[in-house]
Amino acid sequence: MPGPFVNQWLDACGFARGALGFTPDPVQAAILRSTSRRILLNCCRQWGKSTVTAALIAHRLVHGGPSTLILAVAPALRQSGELLRKVARFLALCGLPTRGDGDNALSLLLPNGARVVGLPGGDATIRGFSAVSLLVLDEAARVSDETYFALRPTLATNPNAAL
Repeated sequence: MPGPFVNQWLDACGFARGALGFTPDPVQAAILRSTSRRILLNCCRQWGKSTVTAALIAHRLVHGGPSTLILAVAPALRQSGELLRKVARFLALCGLPTRGDGDNALSLLLPNGARVVGLPGGDATIRGFSAVSLLVLDEAARVSDETYFALRPTLATNPNAAL
């Protein structure tokens, strides 16, 4: 069970600062606070895209429930794995134990039932998920159109889904 401090930061930016010890710059803070359902980060290398994304994923997992499903898709499974490692590190800072979900090779399942699944960007490997809460496309320019179009329906059944 997370420490009592975790729920004090319902705002993702406050959560990043207080629970994760990550101080976002003003643009990163705006991304964490955004209520937009679609966000595109087109930034230089080493800007902190993965860190900001991992903080956002951790926030959604901590404040989610059994219906929270986040997909992290990258051109290669290794890239998805790097993002999930950052998420796992942030969740450990919150005192949250994680384990695999038992169905997917690269996944984190929290005690509250929320989970994140890392997938490689092949349209054959990403089918079968529904009611996704958050879809993260890491290195989106390198994710094929076929994969993108195969993923879009996963958002259709969740009116609050974000990409």
